[in-house]
Amino acid sequence: MFGLKKMNGMANTPQAWTLAAAEAAVGYITTMILKNIFYLIIVLVTVTGCVSTKSISSHNDKKYFKESPKIVSYKDRYFLRFVYPDDTFAFFMMCESKINADTLIYYLPVTTSSGNLRGKIQFQEIFKANEIEIIKKKNVYWEEPDGSLVVMLIEQLNNEEIELLPTTKTEKQK
Repeated sequence: MFGLKKMNGMANTPQAWTLAAAEAAVGYITTMILKNIFYLIIVLVTVTGCVSTKSISSHNDKKYFKESPKIVSYKDRYFLRFVYPDDTFAFFMMCESKINADTLIYYLPVTTSSGNLRGKIQFQEIFKANEIEIIKKKNVYWEEPDGSLVVMLIEQLNNEEIELLPTTKTEKQK
């Protein structure tokens, strides 16, 4: 049953069965631990493989953007805004940011492999106070795949697009 071997004449004793069961349990637990470690390594490699601090897209790359990313504001809220292209299969994108020497830098590290957002406008709200302060100083750039920086536009949101913004709890109560 457990690969029972004759152990010092204890082949059919309860001690032998207990010992064999313990050995089997240790073997099973060891195998499960190794499998879990292996799965953890695979997940870590996959996740870190999907994280990048470099942009895969230029600011004006029409494969990714019908309208290039820019910063828009409405009241005291700030957003990174762009429009998905009409003519390619547009996967969901989430831009990242980093601060370097009082400069806010946006980039597109990856896209997802799902969704079809052709022609849709995306507003990615900016919540971090330090990023908003840099935006107010107009020191915001897009990082190109080659590492160069392009100045990003900062504009007030137009009246037509205000209705597209996600509302906050406070705004819903008014």
